[in-house]
This record gives sequence, structure tokens and C-alpha cells, in this order.
Amino acid sequence: MTSYGQKVCTTMARLNHRDQIALINCIGKLYSHHDLEGFTSHVLATVSKVITADHSSYNELNLRRKRLVVLTNPLGLDLDMSKEAQTHIFRDHPLVHHLQQNGEVPALRISDFLTRRLYHETGLYREVYRHGGAEYQMGCTLPSPSQQIQVGISLNRQTRDFSSEEQLCLNLLRPHLFQAYHNAEVTTRLREQALFREHALGALHQGTIVIDAGCRIKFCSTNARQWLAAYFPPAKRKANGRLPEAITDWIRLQNLPPVKTGNLPPPRQPLTAERKGWRLIVRLLTDSFPGQQVLVLEERPTALSPAPAAWMFATRAGAPPSRSMVRVAWSPASAWPRRATVT
Repeated sequence: MTSYGQKVCTTMARLNHRDQIALINCIGKLYSHHDLEGFTSHVLATVSKVITADHSSYNELNLRRKRLVVLTNPLGLDLDMSKEAQTHIFRDHPLVHHLQQNGEVPALRISDFLTRRLYHETGLYREVYRHGGAEYQMGCTLPSPSQQIQVGISLNRQTRDFSSEEQLCLNLLRPHLFQAYHNAEVTTRLREQALFREHALGALHQGTIVIDAGCRIKFCSTNARQWLAAYFPPAKRKANGRLPEAITDWIRLQNLPPVKTGNLPPPRQPLTAERKGWRLIVRLLTDSFPGQQVLVLEERPTALSPAPAAWMFATRAGAPPSRSMVRVAWSPASAWPRRATVT
């Protein structure tokens, strides 16, 4: 078991069986939304299946997309976004101070920093939260490698504070929330590129593969077929309709384990393979059709893309890469995809 798995298994043991089931079901729902519109529209309702709140908010600032989103659950909740309210939030909110000092916020409660009496004495409570019924609040930001994307979630209650078990649940959800958001952003970008250029995925530097529950290929675009042969040479010796073993091993590790194990999977990190000057990135999405999953493949220049999390795209046209340049380094024993190495 990886260190991630050991750590999560230990923390999961602190949750009862019902909470473990709810948590795993929630993670599955998060990955089922394929674009940003679907993710942002459902994320609060999905999280509420694990952690109940009187009202909650989702706040997203994506400078790359010039996108600012503020959503509430229930919908239409009137949030005080006046200049005076923002002044109190930046001056008095302990989670904002934590973000400024540390760059991110794990699942934290206001009560982790302030007693109820001290909280009631702040302008934050008197002028903002008291009117909105936020006697108790827990929030977090999503872990992000880029300062250009900031996403925060806040949960609010009027009569009781959030428990340490609920705080643990939100912390366990954080990496999955970010990875599901990242997957949704990539898919949105691919769709926008296809519409803008008026080409199908096969004409771009992306490809798609639809597979069934047994990892058998039901659809494979032209680019995806060429890349399977070039980046995973054994694929040419496989029977038609089968994925390379390296990809099927990775898919099995990405799919959720049985609830009885008392464990959670790591976030759905992409699988990468490299050749000289180029990298292939493979992402796993859950299809809306039961029993199907979708693999989204992208090829990017390594010189401009130092890591899979660097969100940029290539516009190179040309033949598929030579398989003689590629050696895939993938260890089924590891829960994390390892980058392929160039020979």
C-alpha cells in the first residue's frame, strides 16, 4: 500500500460505515460531471450529501478563463457582496488570514480560531454573518498549483457547529474536488477548441476512447489510435478492442475500491507517457452512460509543458510520434502514475 493509501486508511477508520459509504458515493458523483458548467452547478449539492449545511457557497476566480463564479445552495441566496462586507471579511475572517499566510486553506472552522464570544464581537459577525444566519462556518480552498485559479467552498449553520468527523470528510474530499474541477476544465477547453476551429477531436491534438466496464474499446478516435500505437508499442500486438496493459492497470487503480476496505482512492491523476520533445496525457472520465468510461488524450510539447498540471495546449500538426523514442515506465504497485521516460 502506498503512503497515501496508508494515511487515508488510518483517517477513514475514524469515520463510521455510513459516512464512508456517503464519502465514496460523493467522490463518484464529483467525477461524473464532465465540464465546468456541470461541475459548478452540482458541486454544492453533491458535497451536501456528506456534510449537511443550512446554506453553502461556491466561489471561483479563474484568471486564465476570465471567469468569476459565485453560487449558493439553496440557489438564489442573497449574499452581501458590498464593499463594507468585503472589508469585514478581509479584516476579520480567520480563514482569509490563513489563506493569506499559507496560500491555501484545508478544511477549517471559524471555531478553530475564535471562541463564540470573540466571534460575536467581530465586525464580520455583527455586520455580515449575523444577518445571514452563519453562526457556524466551515470552509476550504481547493489545492491548486497555480495562483491563477482560486476556488473556495464555505458551509454554514445556525444551530450547531461542524464536527471533527465532518471536518475530516471535507479534507478527504479536497484533492478529489480539485482533480474533478481540473478534469472539467480540460474537457470544457477541448469542446471550446473543437467548436472554435469547427473540427472534430480527430483534427486537433486531442483524442477520445470510450471503454466498457471490462476496459474493452467501444470507440477510438483516429488520433487516439495512432497514439496508442506510438506511445504504447505493445498495443500493436494486442487483439483489436483491447487497451495496452499499462493503461488498464492505471484505470483499475483510478476506479473506486469496495466500501468494505475502509479506504479511499487517490485523486484521479492523469497517466503520462513521453517521447523526445512530446508528452501524451491520458485522463479518465466517467461517462453519463452506465458502465462506460471515457479516456481523453492530449499531446503537448514537453518544452512548454513541464508537468501535467500546467494547463496549456499545443497546436502542432504532423505525423504521430515514432515509437522508437518512447519507453513507458508504469508500476502497477503504485497508486500514482509515473511519468514515462525517453530512451
